[in-house]
Amino acid sequence: MFLVTMSNGCMEIAVTNFGCTIVSVLFPDANGNMKNLVLGYDELADYISDPFYIGCIIGRFANRISNASFSIQDKKYHLTANEKGTNHHLHGGAFGFNKKVFIITNILCKSDACSIEMHYRSKDGEEGYPGNLDVIVKYTLTDNNELRIDYQATSDSTTPVNLTNHSYFNLSGAQVSAMDHELCIPADYALVFDAYHLPTGQLQDVANTGLDFREWRSVQDGLKSGNIGGYNHYYIFDKTQRATAFQAALGHPASGTYMTVETSYPGMMLYTADYLEKPFIKQQGICLETHLYPDSPNRPEFPQSFLTPDDIYHHSTTYRFYNSIDKPINNIR
Repeated sequence: MFLVTMSNGCMEIAVTNFGCTIVSVLFPDANGNMKNLVLGYDELADYISDPFYIGCIIGRFANRISNASFSIQDKKYHLTANEKGTNHHLHGGAFGFNKKVFIITNILCKSDACSIEMHYRSKDGEEGYPGNLDVIVKYTLTDNNELRIDYQATSDSTTPVNLTNHSYFNLSGAQVSAMDHELCIPADYALVFDAYHLPTGQLQDVANTGLDFREWRSVQDGLKSGNIGGYNHYYIFDKTQRATAFQAALGHPASGTYMTVETSYPGMMLYTADYLEKPFIKQQGICLETHLYPDSPNRPEFPQSFLTPDDIYHHSTTYRFYNSIDKPINNIR
């Protein structure tokens, strides 16, 4: 296994090819103090045994597939039912991409950016999925303090694909709750979930609910106003009517650290780390998981996640970091 560090002179990103994982994002706060803005471990052994998907790439399918099965042309495929207490499939199975060793295929540094590219071949039948799937993930650090993630995949048989990164952000850089962070998600709708966090097929208007982050609001205020114990909700971008410069933004006012999220994906899962345990603490991080709709292989009314041999899967997400108390809310118009 390898650990690769990229720096632009202001911020520094460290990634490992085990799980294609982001290990650290070092960035100065408003006072110039360098802080790690994501949760991580100090030892490889901890990543190998990690049950929380810390910083890794999720695949073949991020989030849940109901009843651990789906059908393609009347042929039913059975996946690993690995979500505890249910018969559902979660984050690619018992040994998803988070537990795989990726091959580093390219490291490139130019005048305005550095990048690392990794490849993994998921073989036909892995965790129950059909087809040999070739996945390429590229991390790029730009001189504009942007971390861009490009996802690409091809398959020799039709198969569902839904890739994301599962970093937990805590912009304070401390081992404390992240519920004091501010959040802005200019999305008008979220999916309605059942008790197992599976979509019912219905949409919920977020207006005047605990899910309403269309203007800057602290996460704690949202939880209180909606009488919500924690967020595990999917926001829809492709049904939002307003024109926005970003799909989500997160901030920590006390340190003056902010970040924006721009993505080609149609939505994002907001997760407030309610299941984190030692060596972390509950709600220590906030996940902003951009990906396709959950359970879309079983929901024909959703944008589809099936990749055919004739297509190329390609999505990207960019996280941009700021160390100013000037919130990027001005980018919303």
